Amino acid sequence: MPLFAGRTAGLPYQKHSRTSILAAGRAAGGAETARERVFQVIAEHPEGVTDIEIQEILGMSGDTERPRRIELCGYGRIKAVGPKSVKRSGRRDRVATAWGVA
Repeated sequence: MPLFAGRTAGLPYQKHSRTSILAAGRAAGGAETARERVFQVIAEHPEGVTDIEIQEILGMSGDTERPRRIELCGYGRIKAVGPKSVKRSGRRDRVATAWGVA
């Protein structure tokens, strides 16, 4: 059973658009898989890991990884604990750590 089963219904969509609703439904399975992969990387790094590090480890684009990390924060599975390193852009990057991982 997936780690976050039943939580994919929360993907955003435009309520007035049938196309948007259908697209969110089709994306649900892929988002579930991506969310699990992001969580596993975070869980494997108890010292914390940044978005860029997650993206590099998974070979995943930021447009896929960041929303999944934000969802995990919303579910209370991880927390963002503050800046760790300077991004390539010069801005600080937040670190994500997992809650209650054995």
